[in-house]
Amino acid sequence: MQNLISTYFPRIGTGVPIDPFSGQIDGGFNTILSGRDTLDLGTLRLDHDFSEKDHVYVTYNASAETSAKTSVAAPYTGLGLTQATRQNHTIGISYTRVIRPTLVNEVRGGFNKENFFRHSNTTLQGFLSGVGFDSSDLSAYQSTVGVLPMSTFGQPVIDFGGVFARFGRTFDRNTDRPLSEALQTFGDTLTWVKGKHNLKFGGDAVRNWLDDGFVSARGNPLGQMSYKSSPPGGCATTCNDSDVDTFADFLLGLPPTTAAHDLSVRPPMDAHNWEQGYFAQDDFKITSRLTLNLGLRYDLISPFIEKNDLLVNFAPTLTNPVSGQPGVFVVPSSRTVPFVDPRILNYGYLTAGQTHQAIGRGLARTDKNNFAPRIGFAWSLNDKMVVRGGYGIFYPTSAAQGVRDPMASAPFNPGVTVQTLPNGWPGFSHGFSPITGGTVVPGLSAPSANIVPIDLQAPRIQQYNATFERQLGWESALRLSYIGSHMGDRGARRE
Repeated sequence: MQNLISTYFPRIGTGVPIDPFSGQIDGGFNTILSGRDTLDLGTLRLDHDFSEKDHVYVTYNASAETSAKTSVAAPYTGLGLTQATRQNHTIGISYTRVIRPTLVNEVRGGFNKENFFRHSNTTLQGFLSGVGFDSSDLSAYQSTVGVLPMSTFGQPVIDFGGVFARFGRTFDRNTDRPLSEALQTFGDTLTWVKGKHNLKFGGDAVRNWLDDGFVSARGNPLGQMSYKSSPPGGCATTCNDSDVDTFADFLLGLPPTTAAHDLSVRPPMDAHNWEQGYFAQDDFKITSRLTLNLGLRYDLISPFIEKNDLLVNFAPTLTNPVSGQPGVFVVPSSRTVPFVDPRILNYGYLTAGQTHQAIGRGLARTDKNNFAPRIGFAWSLNDKMVVRGGYGIFYPTSAAQGVRDPMASAPFNPGVTVQTLPNGWPGFSHGFSPITGGTVVPGLSAPSANIVPIDLQAPRIQQYNATFERQLGWESALRLSYIGSHMGDRGARRE
């Protein structure tokens, strides 16, 4: 306890006035820690003409940033500031080939990756070792929380029952938060000028990838100890605030009232998907004053797939193999089972292959009817006035949060709370842990999960605009424009 307090608690002189009833400081005091932010940028571009008909350019941009701006857990200044590192790399390549004066083809590709990691200043094992845990104590702690949390950044949470600020932060995903993303693109566009027509045909493909630790820190993967005036369910005999000094129990290294940890901890989400688009358009110059723009695009966006199959969905219409009633959890494969809340398994689940509904590992069907027509015009009324307008349908690209938040959070990191713990903090004797053992407190009987409709459709965005331009005298021009947009939720397909 002395090591923990002297290293991590804020330091205040003995001359500061203290309220004798609450133990709190009278007046406002702040400890300001020195932060930093360093950013480096670099760029490179290379253009080369292999011939009059062949042109290539390559661009490369890079940046690196390190920063420490926010406190890990106020007011415990000894925990320091949250560290953040970010590296960005972007590469773009284009090759243009003039096949003939009226026929030009462009092939393009790109790669964009961002590596981001936000974390506190010590791992769980480093924190415990720093306050006096020896190898036998660490082994006892690891036997409860598992191997993975010991090597992750962060520290256990200690709750003093509201009298003093909680040490550490429950559900604090910033103590160990990777958030890396990568984007790979490839596309081709063929331009053909034919009489009054300027035709374009092409397509592009995009692979999205991310590594996200948002859900891996859910719950209490590093353990939480609570010193409260009464255990869950109340006291069997006399137990009240006047005869129980919970903070004194902590200072003496006594066992906490309750302790919480996760039964299993899922690793960061490692997911990817593909997006494809194909288009054709024609800029038709009907007269010298009127041009019509016609186009059609088709988008195919696949669901995100998690590398380790750590996703859970719920199908309200499928039959549950346990109860025989409608409503069952769906997982990508049997690999998911060891990481899922046991209550979900007891309720009833099916793998994607067992549903016989053509549901893939992304636990949703691919939306295959995203056709997007576009139309526009430009009409020159005379030498000084022009009217333009257009209408088009668009489909937004997919977001990884659509997988992370509903299907990768609640079903994982199931927690357990214990009371009547036999051990306190290791001191003169070793080989035990303050969160080991105890009696399990009954938890909720119903599992928690969200529903993403298996046949969910991408929203449709309709955009439309009109513009009037008029050349005035005195080297001036007037422009009036209207731009509108409407997005509608198409919901799920009905079969």
